[in-house]
Amino acid sequence: MGDRAELRHADITEPLEFADDVFDGVVCGLSLHYVEDWRDPFTEFARVLRPGGFLVFSAQNPVDEYIAFDSENYFDVERRQMTWSAAGDDVDVPVYRRPLSEAINPLIETGFHLDELLEPRPTESFEAKKPESYEKRSKYPTILCVRATKSD
Repeated sequence: MGDRAELRHADITEPLEFADDVFDGVVCGLSLHYVEDWRDPFTEFARVLRPGGFLVFSAQNPVDEYIAFDSENYFDVERRQMTWSAAGDDVDVPVYRRPLSEAINPLIETGFHLDELLEPRPTESFEAKKPESYEKRSKYPTILCVRATKSD
């Protein structure tokens, strides 16, 4: 990237240590499902973005989470556990499953316009590398990708 961009990372559950209206864009990849209510991070993203600035985020798809966790009520926001393998040990990590409306409405409520919503399908190269996972991912969405713009 050279001197064209400065990369920063922060805890999205805390207020961001940046001034208002200073960034052109915010990218948040596969982090939001660890946060119970997305309104706080979206409020902070809107605060630090210039008018017309963009937010791009990805998250676990609500359909996939509903199926994976065998939830009884799609419309609930509920804390669940995922198990990750780290350095040979299993680690239980809390995540929050939510309906699609609880992914999109907080975005709109905090001053963003939805530009694009994608539920990407796996590529042919993914099929060649992970055929068992390709089968599942080609039949229902597992990832949600969103681009939004901060209102002027």
